[in-house]
Amino acid sequence: AQMSRSELTKDVGQQLIAKGRGYLAFATDNPALFDLMFGSNQPDYTNPDLGDAADAALAPLVDSIVATTGGSPFGGGVPTRELVAGWALVHGLAGLLNHRKLRWAQDEEGGYEALIESVLSTRLTIR
Repeated sequence: AQMSRSELTKDVGQQLIAKGRGYLAFATDNPALFDLMFGSNQPDYTNPDLGDAADAALAPLVDSIVATTGGSPFGGGVPTRELVAGWALVHGLAGLLNHRKLRWAQDEEGGYEALIESVLSTRLTIR
């Protein structure tokens, strides 16, 4: 059976949330490596190996944006905004968690898990 556009969007949205959770899990399980990966002030993207690795790391998010919007995130417009918004959200949340800037959230009902689920569900579901 073929999925309707709203069913497809919901399914892709759930996949996007799962990818966000994976990103957060990697970042919080490997904080030193995460900081090393994103802490370089002068990454040499002209190096083919680094450029290929960066493209491969971003590919799952790009694929989700393309599946949801039907457009390339590198052509400008809505897909570009969705790509930047999704990555900025999970990357920023990862940094806040790793640097213990959300300590107060553990006291909220459901703690970190409830906060993460709420943020990802609210902001990573493509509308």
